[in-house]
This record gives sequence, structure tokens and C-alpha cells, in this order.
Amino acid sequence: MLNGMDELQRLILIRCYIDGKRDMAIALETNYGIAQYKRIKRKSVIELATRVGVVVKKQFDEVS
Repeated sequence: MLNGMDELQRLILIRCYIDGKRDMAIALETNYGIAQYKRIKRKSVIELATRVGVVVKKQFDEVS
């Protein structure tokens, strides 16, 4: 499944969920700003979930 994905998306998913690295470390490793990295990560997770057939729900933070 990961082989069919973009190289950057694959790298981010592996580093984050398999290697257990933190977002800031991966963003620095890939030379992207944290905001751009998070957009790419979100897109990667949604694409992988779509390939696997998992429904992804948007989570809203509660404001007190």
C-alpha cells in the first residue's frame, strides 16, 4: 500500500507511525515548515485510509 504513494508521503508516514518520531523532528528532516508538513501528513493519512477503506471523521476540539 505504501509503495503506491508519493515518496514524501511514504517517508512521513513511516517516520511518524512506525519509527515514532515527533512532528517537529520530521519537519526539520524533510526541510518543510511545520504547517506545510502537517498539511502533507494529513493528506497522507487520508490517502492511506482511503486505500485501506477506513472512514476518516474530522475531529473538532471543544472550546471551553
